Amino acid sequence: MGYTIDIDTGGTFTDGFFVFNDQVETVKVPTTPHDLTVCFLECIKAGAVRFGVKTEDLLYETDIIRFPTQSARIRSFRETAVLSGCW
Repeated sequence: MGYTIDIDTGGTFTDGFFVFNDQVETVKVPTTPHDLTVCFLECIKAGAVRFGVKTEDLLYETDIIRFPTQSARIRSFRETAVLSGCW
């Protein structure tokens, strides 16, 4: 089985949770709210460093990446609130 990567983007930091076989690593990088792809990639790079592999190799051996974003849920809530007259 390959790597699994879970990335959680918060307002200040983006956290990464990486699993490969029996090894578990966590990382934390600054969130870049203007472009979430930047902190997403920085998190993956930091995870590769923790495992001692190149980023490309980590991604090649990855089975799944989970990347839920709180900002999407907040934006959806605000749009619903505005449309219903609550905002």
